[in-house]
Amino acid sequence: MEDRYHRQKLVNVMGVAWDQDRLLNSTALIAGVGALGCESAKNLALMGLKKLIIIDNDVVELSNLSRQMLFRDHDIGSPKVIAAERELKEMNPSIEVETHYESIENVPIEKFQEADIFLSSLDNFEGRRYLNSLAVSINKPFIDAGTHGFFGHVRVIIPHVTPCYECYPPKEKQRIWCSLRRREPSDLINELEQYKIKGLTTQIIEELFSRGYKTELDLKYAKLKDLISISGVTAGLVESIQEKIAPKLPAILTTNAIIAGIQSQETLKVLLGFPRTAEMYRYNGITGGFDYLNRERKENCWLCGTEDEFPQINVDSNATVFDLKVQISQRYAIPDPEIAYKEYFPLGEELRLKDVGMKSSENIYIISKHIATPKKLKLNIV
Repeated sequence: MEDRYHRQKLVNVMGVAWDQDRLLNSTALIAGVGALGCESAKNLALMGLKKLIIIDNDVVELSNLSRQMLFRDHDIGSPKVIAAERELKEMNPSIEVETHYESIENVPIEKFQEADIFLSSLDNFEGRRYLNSLAVSINKPFIDAGTHGFFGHVRVIIPHVTPCYECYPPKEKQRIWCSLRRREPSDLINELEQYKIKGLTTQIIEELFSRGYKTELDLKYAKLKDLISISGVTAGLVESIQEKIAPKLPAILTTNAIIAGIQSQETLKVLLGFPRTAEMYRYNGITGGFDYLNRERKENCWLCGTEDEFPQINVDSNATVFDLKVQISQRYAIPDPEIAYKEYFPLGEELRLKDVGMKSSENIYIISKHIATPKKLKLNIV
């Protein structure tokens, strides 16, 4: 009897045989259905996973069609996840595809728990960081990938085994994210003046600030539908802002196909139990070379370390809650930490820690829109 998966079932590597039944009972969650996400979703669908959960809040544009093979001209303007679902089901009618046309932050955590593995095909640090925190929180393997023209990388994150995203954060991103000092509209005005964006009045910037867009980073990743609800903000203005703050990266189909192929293969290796080669793969398409990294997980990582591994936060008893927030922000590159202590949340910034009753060796919880679940930290009051 003819079998769709016959040829891959013949694979046997280092004594580990292909287990198609395991794939037929596996669910992968793919965040981002752009050039990488399309390729990886296609690969996993054709190889016979039980289910794909795909998440993306974008629509198909003409410029996508040169490298995002799940889309056609008639899909322009349609949600990417809807077009992708149709094509994937046509390629392999036996696979189940579940779509979420929204940001990953709005998808219920139960959907992430349903998946056996996460794939990130996102184009921004904010999304990767959130997904990494969620993977660590619920202990799911996480395969991250990214490209830039002829260059690309794939990163394999196995929580509490390999380094997570917070063990070795990008230095520039960490610097941008590590300050609570930008707390007035004038700070945002000063930041945006360097970009010489026309049409941004003081009134608009103050309204942006009041809605939580307090740094250029917030605007870089803001959603169009949210910004155009502000009086005076048009789609053209949003495009101008985001293009000047973060110009679109160069992208070509060939690099995306190579990197997505590695991402898909690493996904299969994790699901099937094949030996893992490296923690990170880096590809140079100009020379055709690969290099591999196998860094150690940082035992004192504030996110993936155990409670006994990461150092305590030393803080003076006369310090205020705001002082503690600043310390957390600068130490862990969290721009918007809120602090929960016992039954108190949020804590007023003007309160002193001793007035709240905080004591050494007690736990506080850090809450931020940039991490998926509250993070427990231990205080050392000095």
